[in-house]
Amino acid sequence: MCDRRQGIILPRIVSSGPISNFKVLLILFFFVSGIVKGNDIEKAREKLLNRMMRWAKEWGAPLGLAVIISFSFNTYVAQGMKVPTGSMLPTIQLDDKVFVEKMVALTDFKFGDIVVFYPPLKGEEDKRYIKRLIGLPGDTIEVKEGALFRNGEKVDEPYVKEPMKYQFGPVQVPEGKYLFLGDNRNDSLDSHLWPTPFVDKSKLVGKALFRYYPFDQFGEIK
Repeated sequence: MCDRRQGIILPRIVSSGPISNFKVLLILFFFVSGIVKGNDIEKAREKLLNRMMRWAKEWGAPLGLAVIISFSFNTYVAQGMKVPTGSMLPTIQLDDKVFVEKMVALTDFKFGDIVVFYPPLKGEEDKRYIKRLIGLPGDTIEVKEGALFRNGEKVDEPYVKEPMKYQFGPVQVPEGKYLFLGDNRNDSLDSHLWPTPFVDKSKLVGKALFRYYPFDQFGEIK
């Protein structure tokens, strides 16, 4: 933040303590009030610029490194994400914040994992969805009689909000693809409603590991 007065730019200074801050404020006060004039103006400007340069030399590299590490961590390792819908009720509530591990190439995805991904929906390709992984490559998935059947066997799903009121499948999940359903089965835009029900592995963002907000609900997501 800068202040332009009499053609001079005065940068905001971050100093090391209250005494230094007081000195800087005095200089600014005298300058603004017109008490500091002529050569004193140049001295004040030089002092401020020197202080800024010392601060930049001391903290510039560590701050730059911190920004790079933070960007790399969020992009490739893990990231906190906010859940904007109720499609995963009752497991994940609306506006819950979850921690997502993003190292997809090193992740062994399993049936029942909660995963963040980009859906195969026109107009939604850039939006991140969070659902439960129901179908792995090679699985045959079917929904009938209010229940999920995986490879011909009925699956016990205690996390589902209520019995399903629709029929789906049977469909076989192709190699390199995955099938997802929300825990709020009757109110979830997921594989059973998509024209193409399968998500390519390249569209997976990562696995949701735990909820970190609200704080009283902190813990692993199952």
